[in-house]
Amino acid sequence: MVDLNEKKQWLKWLLAYGPFQRREILWILDYLLHHDNILANIKIVEHADATTRGLVLMPNQSSEDALTLYLNGHLFHDPDQIFHEVRFNWKQPLFLECPLPKSWELPEYLAVLEDNPYRRWNDNLTEGTCEEVDLFIENQEKASERHHLIEKINAALDANNRESFDDFSKQLLELDKK
Repeated sequence: MVDLNEKKQWLKWLLAYGPFQRREILWILDYLLHHDNILANIKIVEHADATTRGLVLMPNQSSEDALTLYLNGHLFHDPDQIFHEVRFNWKQPLFLECPLPKSWELPEYLAVLEDNPYRRWNDNLTEGTCEEVDLFIENQEKASERHHLIEKINAALDANNRESFDDFSKQLLELDKK
């Protein structure tokens, strides 16, 4: 669960730097920022369109698609209708999505991003992607173990400890054979 203050910081950042062309989006974001009870039930996710109550705010668009509420399979684009849905049903979770360019490089965004219970990120991973991740983790672990052994070898050399040096060197050679 994301802290309320982190959500507020993200909304402030979004209001200051978000490339939204429709002023209604800014009004809704400002409203959320100043209403803690509503903000407490906001979940920042990806694929809000897959939820039962999701709000998607598209940057760099002036069309009606820039502001879309997905409510139990129905789409709404009217800002007033969306605002009243958010305001009157504040006790219900609202899944908010703002697909910003290069969002995965923004620490402000990553600090508040939550897993979408209606479309989990790992449900869409291919077997190839899983294998790549496993291989990456395996290589990182091996590199870390190798670095640790080299540090131990250097410490054994500094301490003039031949037995430890031989033992750690042997372990390093075995690791490199894998």
